[in-house]
Amino acid sequence: MAQAEADLTLARALRTEAAEVAWRAGDRESEARALLGLGELARQQDDYSSAGSYYERSLALLRELGEPFHVSVALNNLAWVAIAAGRFGEALVLLAEAVQLGAAVGNQVSPAFGLATFAPLLHARGNVETAAVALAAAYQQLAAVGIKPPPADAHDWERVREKLRSALGEAAFERAWASGLTQSPSIVLARVLEMFGLTMAGDVAAPSASSPVESPPAAAPLFAQSVPAAPGPALRVLALGPLEIQCDGVTVPITAWRAARPRELLLFLLCHRAGRTRDQIALAFWPDAAPAQIKNNFHVALHYLRKAIGRAELVLFDRERYRVNWDLGVEFDVADFETAVRDALRQPPSELPAAALRDALARYRGDFLEDAGAGDWHLELRDHLRRLYVDGLLALGTHEEAASRFAEAAELNRRILTVDPLDEEASRRLMRCHARLGERAEALREFERLARVLRSEFDAEPDPATRALAERLKRAEPV
Repeated sequence: MAQAEADLTLARALRTEAAEVAWRAGDRESEARALLGLGELARQQDDYSSAGSYYERSLALLRELGEPFHVSVALNNLAWVAIAAGRFGEALVLLAEAVQLGAAVGNQVSPAFGLATFAPLLHARGNVETAAVALAAAYQQLAAVGIKPPPADAHDWERVREKLRSALGEAAFERAWASGLTQSPSIVLARVLEMFGLTMAGDVAAPSASSPVESPPAAAPLFAQSVPAAPGPALRVLALGPLEIQCDGVTVPITAWRAARPRELLLFLLCHRAGRTRDQIALAFWPDAAPAQIKNNFHVALHYLRKAIGRAELVLFDRERYRVNWDLGVEFDVADFETAVRDALRQPPSELPAAALRDALARYRGDFLEDAGAGDWHLELRDHLRRLYVDGLLALGTHEEAASRFAEAAELNRRILTVDPLDEEASRRLMRCHARLGERAEALREFERLARVLRSEFDAEPDPATRALAERLKRAEPV
């Protein structure tokens, strides 16, 4: 036992060195595979925390490289880490994607690894006999092609096997095991998927010579939920005012992000619909960091972003750019607000779509990322959106004033002054609205407020047009 432990420790040291060499050389593929191997070694030593970290880093690289088979391996391995921690729901999500990718690339033994990983999930649900059948079918499929489970898998599979034997009793376990050894693994897998509310959505053909494994054709998903998908967008982000992020209708809690950067990275990509290269992201997030630190920071942030939203396919690596997959259904209040206000302001004042503009302005609950603690990259966009909000309020206020709806126009000008207390045009408009409502005292109070703020902050006076309006109001002249 001591010798075996020493051998594993030496192997981890060698793999660590290999990962560092690959990282320094910029060889992402070798680095990803070395990290995958480190995860396997850690798992053999029951160090699931380290295993998870290695697998997650490897997975981020493999997704970027576009290696679906090795992505499926990393996902399956991460499912074992989740199982070890009792996070069975998370394990099921990881496993479903792993089995799908394994089938999509036509790997003949992928069902075996999927079945084995389903076994502890079945056990947790109380389907102990089916768990034994599934695990036996997994062993049988590998044996049929002369393959033994890799050491880390063998370590976990044998542990599950003994737990199943203990739960069923010797006789019942042997019957279930014998049944699994004689059944078709694909049939067993289909039955297991159905038990978890997943059904086969269509066969996935093995890749041909003209369709390489690295680029499987886009097709209908292998799994289809047996219950209707939740209505609404896959991703909904409200960033004007208090930040709120929802995935499939469920708010993503702040604790899911691990740190601020993964959440900020999502917002950065949402603000750049065409996507951004890693260098462009690094310039915005880590302008002074060394290349090695940038690489590590980026992959960690990207991994935790995908993990927090629970749908890795929402962030794509496409043509050397990272971007949000808007085709899945994404609602972003910043984009909707900007489009709607711009469309309204393009119309002549006499044809202003007031109702549509009013609805668009209601989306502005506050400044962009006002409470998110974002970096400097967002400041220019924040100011642009604030100015657009003021322009929209101004246009709508002009429309209301022209229609003699002075109370409504006054309220719109107050909203402008809430954003910019020194906007003299809005102040004058508010003064005129008060006057036309017969509220000259209120109009003069607004003038006094403006003059007081200008003096205290800039040692300045209101401009001549504002002072002239105040004088007319004092003389009770029409305005």
